[in-house]
Amino acid sequence: MKVFSSVLSALFVVVLYVPSIAQKDYKPAYIVTSVNDTIDGYINYQNWKRNPRKIRFKKAENSKAQAYGIDQLLAFEVGGDVYQKYIINTEASSLAIDYLDTKKEPLLRKDTGFVRAILLGEKSLYEYIDRGDKTNFYIEEADTLTLLGYKKYREEGPMGENFIKENNSYKGQLAYYFRDCFDLQPKINKTTYKLNSLKSLFTEYYKCSGDTPSFKGKTGKVSIGSGILLGISRTELNFSSSYGNSILTELDYDPSTNIAIGCFVNFVLPRANKKWSIVNELLYHSFAMQEENTSFDFAYLKLNNLLRYSYPVNENLRFHINAGISNGIAIKSDYDIAPFSTPLQRKHEQSYVFGIGTKYKNWSIDARYERGNGMSEAVIYKSEVSRLYCIIGYQLEKK
Repeated sequence: MKVFSSVLSALFVVVLYVPSIAQKDYKPAYIVTSVNDTIDGYINYQNWKRNPRKIRFKKAENSKAQAYGIDQLLAFEVGGDVYQKYIINTEASSLAIDYLDTKKEPLLRKDTGFVRAILLGEKSLYEYIDRGDKTNFYIEEADTLTLLGYKKYREEGPMGENFIKENNSYKGQLAYYFRDCFDLQPKINKTTYKLNSLKSLFTEYYKCSGDTPSFKGKTGKVSIGSGILLGISRTELNFSSSYGNSILTELDYDPSTNIAIGCFVNFVLPRANKKWSIVNELLYHSFAMQEENTSFDFAYLKLNNLLRYSYPVNENLRFHINAGISNGIAIKSDYDIAPFSTPLQRKHEQSYVFGIGTKYKNWSIDARYERGNGMSEAVIYKSEVSRLYCIIGYQLEKK
């Protein structure tokens, strides 16, 4: 128990401390001021998911950073991303199913923001993700940006049922925009209102026209990492009953400490400095305990599905927190509760999981807490299992 407590306490303190230093990642950059001066320096680059409203910039690595917003800048470039200031229309209706608009026409709202360039050239594509996480795409015409129209809306049927419809007016806009490349029209019909799909269409246009874009922005994609896990688990088992106390509910089982081993696949989501990821783990663990005339010897194969948020300290070091669910199948279920007539029946154990950890290069260490419903689904004897894990991981090469 002391080992678990020490690891958990150390990681907890570090994870609380790290955010204050992890958010600062200054990279070489330039800004274009409102008077059209270009200044080289460094920007605190956060690989923004939403288009930023302001940035922090300094002229030298050891100089003091200053904040610059919409009123002070015309453009800036950092980390391979180019942002330019434009007055734009955004489609502002809700995407939530319960709050979809009943009108087909776009709900336009004027805004001024830093719009991210995806492709620049004879035909240009831009992206703007607003504070509500809604994505709008734009084409450039006569030095202004035109919103590519798309809206999801709700239409009521004759019997009062609801149908979800889409206004795909962007396809007609693109057909006219690329009117000099007739062969592109079938692909336009299949293009969705997604970054990768639109960028693929623009790439095909440049192949058709023979031109070359002057700038290609980064397109985020999911990166996949996999590896192996090895650690120890500490399991505690308790029983309760709605029919009052009994011998089984009053037994005090000593915790069981055993080896845990498995593998994982980590899907790192694009943008936001790759802070968010979805971790799937396949883990084997077991426990054995006995008290008086009862004994339990169980082994599980568990599938953990975790959402992870990590703080990048530098290129090699990250700290993270995890939360998610676990589903375990008992592959061994030996028990003896001879004094009691009610058998244990549950082979499928469900749990919730949360934990903290750190990763340095390919190595990681995690402290986890798990709480589940155990092996008994009998009303008379309900089981509850809690576990602590200390797990070391090694990640193979990413794809």
